[in-house]
Amino acid sequence: MNTSSCKISVITVVYNSVRNIKKSIDNTLCQSYPNFELIIVDGGSTDGTVDIIKQYEGKLKYISEKDKGIYDAMNKGIKMASGEWVIMHNCGDYFLKETSIEDVFKQIPNPNEYTFIACNLLVFNGTGTKEIEPKYIHTNNVFKGMPLHHPATFIKRDWHINHLYDLSYRNSADYNFFATSLLANRKFIHMGIPIVLFDASEGTTTVYYEQTILDNIKILSALGAEKKIIKDLQILLFKTRIIKFIKSMPIVNSILRYRRKYKSKNNGWTIIDKETLLNNLP
Repeated sequence: MNTSSCKISVITVVYNSVRNIKKSIDNTLCQSYPNFELIIVDGGSTDGTVDIIKQYEGKLKYISEKDKGIYDAMNKGIKMASGEWVIMHNCGDYFLKETSIEDVFKQIPNPNEYTFIACNLLVFNGTGTKEIEPKYIHTNNVFKGMPLHHPATFIKRDWHINHLYDLSYRNSADYNFFATSLLANRKFIHMGIPIVLFDASEGTTTVYYEQTILDNIKILSALGAEKKIIKDLQILLFKTRIIKFIKSMPIVNSILRYRRKYKSKNNGWTIIDKETLLNNLP
């Protein structure tokens, strides 16, 4: 099977990110894979983001209007997509190489056997990078953590269009989608290669971590997870609130930043600043 016949829809959601949008667009449009489209879903930006998007008229699809949050924007992108496969990026997620999509699909003889093609992330934590694989991908582990990472996972559109993100989970709708899909025995293949840079030093999950935990408690309860797992999350929520209070003290925050850099260096992270990292990307 000629896997380049599979059309890929890269969906990038953005809101007021004039600093990142041009690099995000250029990074996708330079992909060597011959059959893909880029869809930009903008949440009604007012900072010049849309002006930059309009410069690429004819090279991408886009919409700019108010939405109900990031997952509503993703749902809009899925509905706009014409590809057999979709992959979700936030503005600021970048393919690591010009051949990232091609490197994945040229290795899979029959991708249509699967609902998910899962790859690894290169995560930036503010001080350095580390390759992260989808640790909880197997069905019996989906209650333990995020089974797949949406910036590095290709999803069959015919499944996704009928299983859109549940907007009642404002911070964890992707977790709910992946967990529910895997519990429904949807097939996946894991390609052990990193394809995307994900900036974990900022973003919804980082900023609204408490709400993410609360969402996960609701999801796990609805899916019938063991009481111990839910109890562990409740304890994590309590610890998170304490840590948040401690971090509000400037001197403590400075100490924690230094400790994070030292700890990263000794736990397999490659220390690198963000500007150098971005300059090494296509």
